[in-house]
Amino acid sequence: MRSMKETKENKTKLILEAVVLCITLLAGITLIMVAGHVDLETWQRVTLTVIALVVIFGGIAVAAVLEMTAGGFECPKCGKYFVPTKTAYIMGMHTVTRRHLRCPHCGVKSWCRRRLAQKEEQE
Repeated sequence: MRSMKETKENKTKLILEAVVLCITLLAGITLIMVAGHVDLETWQRVTLTVIALVVIFGGIAVAAVLEMTAGGFECPKCGKYFVPTKTAYIMGMHTVTRRHLRCPHCGVKSWCRRRLAQKEEQE
């Protein structure tokens, strides 16, 4: 029961992450387009561009935090579930569902698969 609730919460976080990224990129690109196409003074263009960059980087940071807190990873070598440190998470190469991490249980660095909840038998 707890695993199903955790999975649902983590799916919600990942959906929220996608929404935050879309809104952030739309807002940032819109500000940049306005700065480039509307007849403004130079300082106004620079100000709009800086605001756009702050919005974009802020949104990416929020999305990254949401993704980091959504579940953990499963080691392909030993099969154990683990949550990586923030540094390992940020520095690890990744695809959509996998991240190159070192397993704290067996010490092997490999492509670990994202899991939204810990399996019941590993609790």
